[in-house]
Amino acid sequence: EEAGEVIETQSITSLQKNMKHLIMIGDHKQLRPKMENYKLSTSSNEGYNFNVSMFERLIEHQIEHGVLEVQHRMRPEISKLIKKTYPSLIDGE
Repeated sequence: EEAGEVIETQSITSLQKNMKHLIMIGDHKQLRPKMENYKLSTSSNEGYNFNVSMFERLIEHQIEHGVLEVQHRMRPEISKLIKKTYPSLIDGE
C-alpha cells in the first residue's frame, strides 16, 4: 500500500519502541484511506477524520519530508494538468 492510503491505526500498530527512523512512501495529495462508515470521514464534518493517514498528518505538521521535484513519466502536455496541485514539479528530459 501507498503510505497515503493506510489508515492511521494501521501505521501506529506497526511502530515499535526501539524504532529510530520511519520511512513512508506515497503521495499525501492523492488517494486517502477508504472508510466504510461515512460519519468517520473528513467529508462528514463530524470531526473524526479517520480517513486522513498518519503520513498526511505528519506532513501537515511540518515533519521533515522529501518531495519529488522532477518527473519523467508524463509528457509535458499532460503534466501541465497537475501544476496547480504540484506547482514545483518540473519535467525531466
